[in-house]
Amino acid sequence: MRVVDILQMLAGGSSEATILDDFPGLESDDIKAALAFAAATVDHPIVVAGLPAIDDVEGYAEIEAYVARNRDALNASIRKGRKELAEGKISTKSIDDIIAEGRRRHGVR
Repeated sequence: MRVVDILQMLAGGSSEATILDDFPGLESDDIKAALAFAAATVDHPIVVAGLPAIDDVEGYAEIEAYVARNRDALNASIRKGRKELAEGKISTKSIDDIIAEGRRRHGVR
């Protein structure tokens, strides 16, 4: 399961409960880590030293290529997100709250 897969399911309207039911190997913390990674990517042009910015990437094929080129750095970011989550450094808001907040910020209904 890739970060982009989780984000696309959430963006498509799937709830955390639905994703966890459909993919028993995932845990709630995995979804939170994916969202934390996405937030960090949007907030900072470079998430991990040596990871190019995703600002100019458009379209699914380009995102796929970006992820393939940067898989190790992305996985390191996810591991870092999981660690920060375990240490209480990342917000413990529910996934639904985070999605609702993002939709409000961007005027999405």
